[in-house]
Amino acid sequence: MPVLDAAFVLQATGAQARGQCPAAPFTGVSTDTRTIVEGQLFVALSGPNFDGNDFVAQAFAAGAAAALCRPGAPLPQGEAGCLLEVDDTLKALGDLAGAWRREHSALVAAITGSNGKTTTKEMLAAILSRRHRVLATKGNFNNLIGLPLTLLGLRDTHSACVAEMGMNAPGEIARLTEIAAPEAGVITNVGPAHIGRLGSLEAIAAAKAELFMGLSPAATAVVNLDDPLLAPFAASLPCRVVSFGIQSAAEVRAQDMAPQGTHQSFVLNLAGETAPVRLAAPGEHNVMNALAAAATAHALGQGIDAVAAGLEAFAPVPGRLALTGAPGGPALLDDTYNANPLSVAAGLGAAREMAQGRPMVLVLGDMKELGEFAARMHRDMGRLAAQAGCRLVAALGEQAEQVALGAREAGLSPAQTMSFATMDELLQEIEQLVNERDLVLIKGSRSMGMERVVARLGGETGGGH
Repeated sequence: MPVLDAAFVLQATGAQARGQCPAAPFTGVSTDTRTIVEGQLFVALSGPNFDGNDFVAQAFAAGAAAALCRPGAPLPQGEAGCLLEVDDTLKALGDLAGAWRREHSALVAAITGSNGKTTTKEMLAAILSRRHRVLATKGNFNNLIGLPLTLLGLRDTHSACVAEMGMNAPGEIARLTEIAAPEAGVITNVGPAHIGRLGSLEAIAAAKAELFMGLSPAATAVVNLDDPLLAPFAASLPCRVVSFGIQSAAEVRAQDMAPQGTHQSFVLNLAGETAPVRLAAPGEHNVMNALAAAATAHALGQGIDAVAAGLEAFAPVPGRLALTGAPGGPALLDDTYNANPLSVAAGLGAAREMAQGRPMVLVLGDMKELGEFAARMHRDMGRLAAQAGCRLVAALGEQAEQVALGAREAGLSPAQTMSFATMDELLQEIEQLVNERDLVLIKGSRSMGMERVVARLGGETGGGH
């Protein structure tokens, strides 16, 4: 049984010890002095505006047993503390997590993509939990800090781990893949999230594909054949490939799709075997998420009965197309967790399926990280909302007028297109703009705080996600 103690940390990271190292194993690993627990290892991460070494004394005062830090931090209480010194604490955290992961036999599945990562993660965890004790990424702990902390939660009792991977720049997915060493890796799709940073869809695809390129020859790549930027990998990778899709002749695919209000039914075809599935999530894009999860589970040896049962047991994720609302008020489709053009289009498609003739309203906050493409893509969303049948489009933020302009270009009148510079202005008027017959889709980037609109209209917001 592996032991996460000072000796393990020293071997995994190449750190130099200063002070008196504790003999007992650490009770866990923390990067936050506000939540540290007695006996944990504190990792002193630094950022552009702070130096992690400045928090080492505070960590010891809160109960830390040792600190993984850069050279130079003062030892607390003379020699009564233990400092494990490295030049780069972020790299050391990843190295430690990678070493800990390799001490465990749990199957690891890695998930990345522009949209659907968290929903696919939860679907896959629901499937694998039919046969395994599963460790899954909590929330969106999916970056160079969150993923290592997730893996450091592995215990001998876990037989599977579902790890979500996010990225903001090239090279990050490659590093996360190196740390996690997954047996299976899936890219849900490629869309314009982060296009302001990376410059093109092709560059985004290349950054996401670092997952495929980092898989071992014994691992399995799970490829979306419906995505033109991902489909070519099905024929070019040296490892095993499992494909999924709706439009394509994929190994894992959906047939006979039928929207059912807040649910979606379809027949799952898993390598020639079929089973009916009733998914507790609306929209064709959620069927694609389900296929991504099913294909990854298949790659890890799960049969169709466990896959279908797991998908039917999946519970929707708060803030991701969650239907809510107060009695006597409008129906609210809370998709406030985040937004980019692909996910807004998916949300509008799901809303149109669910509306079944009732009036639709879009309340859209700015989509961030679109760079030079921001104005055009916000205008496109306004146009798409009008084409989807929205009777009213209310937009918030710096790009609000672009959304309204696009909606007017597609046929809505000025009275049907509202733009707001501030959240306070939107909250003052939104209750007068909608009525009890409406289905209101509420969406925006995380930083826009669009859950405040859900709360104002009487909906449950899932605790702010």
